[in-house]
Amino acid sequence: MGINYSGQNLPLGVTENCTFEWKGFDTTSQPTGSSAVNLRDTNHTGRWTNQQSNNPSANQNADITTVSGVRCCQVYSGTNPSKWLWFSGSSTYFNGGSNAISTMWWIYNNQSTGGDYHWGGQDGTPNWTNGGGLTTASAGMNGVRGGQWEFLGHGFDKRMGNTNDTQHRLLLGKWQLVIMCADSEGCMTYVDGELDGYNHYNSGKNTANTNFFIGRAWSKEDLNGMAGYIAWCASWKKMLTEADAAEIWQHTRKYFGR
Repeated sequence: MGINYSGQNLPLGVTENCTFEWKGFDTTSQPTGSSAVNLRDTNHTGRWTNQQSNNPSANQNADITTVSGVRCCQVYSGTNPSKWLWFSGSSTYFNGGSNAISTMWWIYNNQSTGGDYHWGGQDGTPNWTNGGGLTTASAGMNGVRGGQWEFLGHGFDKRMGNTNDTQHRLLLGKWQLVIMCADSEGCMTYVDGELDGYNHYNSGKNTANTNFFIGRAWSKEDLNGMAGYIAWCASWKKMLTEADAAEIWQHTRKYFGR
C-alpha cells in the first residue's frame, strides 16, 4: 500500500524554521502537461538537467517511480550523471560561509556502504573542471567516502562515524533518513534519528550557496553521484539537535515502512 502523500509533512516542531523543502512524491509539485521536467515546492522551482552550467536549462525529464510504496525520483552514479535536479541557491534559503546549515535526506541507496559518492548539497560557483583542480568554488556536499559519512567542500573534507557499523550503518536497498549538519566548529550526521558521527574542527567551514543539487556530487566532478532514489530533502539555516533529528525520524518513518 502506498503512502498518504497529502499527510506527509515535517513535524511542527521543526517546520517553522525550515527554509527549503523538496518532495519527490508530492504530485501537486508537478507541472501540468506532458513534461515532468520541474519539481517544486511553494517557493522553489528546480530543473532536471545534465548541463554543466551555473544556470542550466531544464533539458531532462525526472525519472519518477515508486519504490517500496514511496513515490520518488531516481538518481544516478557517475562523476557527471545522466541527470540531476538543480536549484538556485541563495542566502534566503541556504547559509553560506561559516554559518550553520542542516540538510535532511530520505534516500534509498543502491550503490555500496563504503564507496565514495554524494547524493547532493550545496555547490559554489562551479567551474566544471571534469576532475581538475578548483580555485574558486566552495561546496557543502553530503555523502560517504571511505566508509564514513562526509561533509565535503573545497579544501574542506570532514568525515564522521562509520557507515558500516552494526548499529547505524548505511543501508542498501532500504529507505533511510540521513541528516547532516555543519557550522564553524563541527559537523555531525544523524542516521534514523540518532547521532552517528561527529567531527570537531578548528579550521571553520566555508560553503557557498550559489547552487543546490539533488542527485549528484559537486561540479569538480571527481566524485560520483549516488545510484538509487531520493524522496525528500529539506534544509535549515541552523544546527539541528539530536532531539530534532529524533522528532523528524519518529514523525516521518511511517511513510517509509520503517
